[in-house]
Amino acid sequence: MVLKKIDHSVLPGIALAALIAGIALFLNAQYPPLSPVIVAIIVGLLVNNVIGLPPICKQGADYCANTLLKMGIILLGIRLSFYEILNLGTMSFTIIIICIVLSLTLVISLSRKYNVPPKLATLIAIGTAICGNTAIVALSPVVKAKEEEVAFAVATITVFGLSAIIVYPLVGSLLDLSPIEFGTWAGTAINDTSQVVAAGFIYGESAGEVATVVKLIRNLFIAPVVFFFSYITAKAEVDTTGNNAGPRRINYFKIFPWFVLGFLLMALVRTAGILPESMADQISFAADFLLVMALGGIGMSIGIASMRGLGLKAFLTGLLAALTVGVTSLLLVLFIL
Repeated sequence: MVLKKIDHSVLPGIALAALIAGIALFLNAQYPPLSPVIVAIIVGLLVNNVIGLPPICKQGADYCANTLLKMGIILLGIRLSFYEILNLGTMSFTIIIICIVLSLTLVISLSRKYNVPPKLATLIAIGTAICGNTAIVALSPVVKAKEEEVAFAVATITVFGLSAIIVYPLVGSLLDLSPIEFGTWAGTAINDTSQVVAAGFIYGESAGEVATVVKLIRNLFIAPVVFFFSYITAKAEVDTTGNNAGPRRINYFKIFPWFVLGFLLMALVRTAGILPESMADQISFAADFLLVMALGGIGMSIGIASMRGLGLKAFLTGLLAALTVGVTSLLLVLFIL
């Protein structure tokens, strides 16, 4: 249904985004800690700001940044199984909840204090709280964020995540954390899934397995959090029109992020074990490819000059949140597990 009646004018841009995605995923295969998402954005930026995006590719770039983005998020659900929640200890689950709530509230509070644009702050908040770049791209169409805000948030979260790959194993070794302790800490505090896996397996195979499971459970919260922000966004739009009826005037059917429902349905398919593992792996790869194409499309839609006004305060807000969540998660791990 999403693919029905594709206008042929979008094909050149889609082809260029696919090429960018291929380059990004190839580089990621050679060096896994290097996020293909950030590579795709950088290449897209270079195409638009250095080479010059051909006009014939503009519609396709926009199509990737919107339609293909949502398709990729839907397919991403195939990675998650609800059984993993049952296998996770109560204490680990508690730590995940605390860190998510702390991250969201802290970033939004700091953004108000330092006048960070609300949509950018929301993207940084969910990227820190849930699953890094994936959460950012999932939330961006819901809060109607600008392309440059998405790119800035992704770049910010990626810097913190790549730093964590080095810093977390060193701290874990200094504190002599057990594999369960380190895996839980990494899974609840590091942003992107690939970065969690990298840090976990650097520390040890058992730590890597624990970190991966904890992170996948954390990823499940992407659905309720995205719906929550869709409600908040719609409520704010109602309030700014001067309508005092508040939430009762919100059209819930219209604001509901239906692609998140697709994400949950794919997770249910994985949980039920309907598909063979090989097919699930293929769908997972397709999700990666579509998401990276989408970020390439976003990169091609941004003028670098438009990102300069987003400022140092937004970066520092994300940095403070990452540090606070990391320390809080570590203390919870040490005293609860």
